Order: sequence, then C-alpha cells, then structure tokens
Amino acid sequence: MTTGRRRIPEILPILLRWGAFTVGISVMPVVFNALAAYTRGQPVHYVDLVANGELLLVSVAISAAAVGELAVGIGPWASGKVLLMAMSLFTSILAAWWFADVTAVTRAHDPVDQHAIAVGSTWVFASALVVGACCIFASRMTP
Repeated sequence: MTTGRRRIPEILPILLRWGAFTVGISVMPVVFNALAAYTRGQPVHYVDLVANGELLLVSVAISAAAVGELAVGIGPWASGKVLLMAMSLFTSILAAWWFADVTAVTRAHDPVDQHAIAVGSTWVFASALVVGACCIFASRMTP
C-alpha cells in the first residue's frame, strides 16, 4: 500500500548518491592535499588542511546544488522548501563572502587566525551538509 509519499527507504539511496558524488567529490581537493603532505613526510594537521578556506568553497558548491534541487519545482510543502532554499542561499553567500575575505587577507599577508578559520569553516560546512541533505530529502517528497 502506497500513500503517495516516497518513503525513507526510497529516498535513502538518493541521499547516499548525493553524499558520495556531490559531497565526496567536493571534498577531494582537501583529501588530496592531505595525501600530498603525507606522501612528503609532512605532518598532516586538520587546521593546515582547511585554514585557507577550502571547506568554504565546498560549502558554496553543496549549498548551491541544494538550492538547484529545490528550485526545479516547489510543489507540496512550499513554505518549508522556501525556508530550506533561503537557508541554503544564506549558507552559500556566507561561505563565498568569507572565502573571499580569507583570500584577500592571505594575499595581503595580514595576520590571520588559522584556527578560527578552520573551526568556523567546519561549522559552515556542517550546516551546508545538514541543510543540503534536507533539501535533497524535501525535493523528493511528493504529496
């Protein structure tokens, strides 16, 4: 008996595919950076891997893709979907702005708190993941 809604077992493979391709491929530069340091016998520290705003760029890509998923057709649960789109757009704009600032500060050789960038960009990345997954989930729900 089907209720017309996609059930979680039907949406789970879609979320896993999104995680593997959109998220997995997006974080590859960070992983490759870690592998390059490891290959050269250099210490691999999380702060060093993401202190230049790499996760901010990944967050922009994930958030923008999430908005694209919902923008195809709002349909049922319009207010919730519009809220998710707004949250994704906010995350994308925040991450893009912050990355531009981190890049400008680095280019100007101004002092920067790499730990703050690493921690903050990790939180932005985590919110992009959560909101992005919610967008993917909501885009597949039918009345």
